[in-house]
Amino acid sequence: MRGRKLIECSPELQEEYVKIYFNYHFLKLPWFEICQKFNCKKSKVYSAIKWVSENELKLPAKTLIAGAIFAVRERLRRNTDLWEKEHGRPQPSIRNIVELTRELREDSKQLFELQKVYSERFEIELTGDRPLTSAEVLKLIMTKDKEANPLNGFPSKIS
Repeated sequence: MRGRKLIECSPELQEEYVKIYFNYHFLKLPWFEICQKFNCKKSKVYSAIKWVSENELKLPAKTLIAGAIFAVRERLRRNTDLWEKEHGRPQPSIRNIVELTRELREDSKQLFELQKVYSERFEIELTGDRPLTSAEVLKLIMTKDKEANPLNGFPSKIS
């Protein structure tokens, strides 16, 4: 319980935990890559994933949106690197280039939408308008994820 109070008091640690969570769940990075990226141990990665999944709705909306923006930027960076490698090959695969271009376009749209929400709600103070709740932010992130991949790899009906 002591660690939980420390996290609630420290916005920097909350932000780091959310970034670890988004790296694991949305970027699908293995734990050892996350450890290298954040210069931490496996126990911290485990604690971050567990804590964020238990407290998603209690986290401030600003932290969740910042974490989602971070994850989309990382995915854009990785896909751009893959696109450049594929494009630089002597005989590039047109199919791979088309798929990576599509993913880059969708990620760019999603990043733009998240940045727009972030700037409207947290950088510009709107008078008389209520801020987003954590549940609304999660709903926004999940609907954007479903729009990018509506079936999520599974058939909607079993025939």
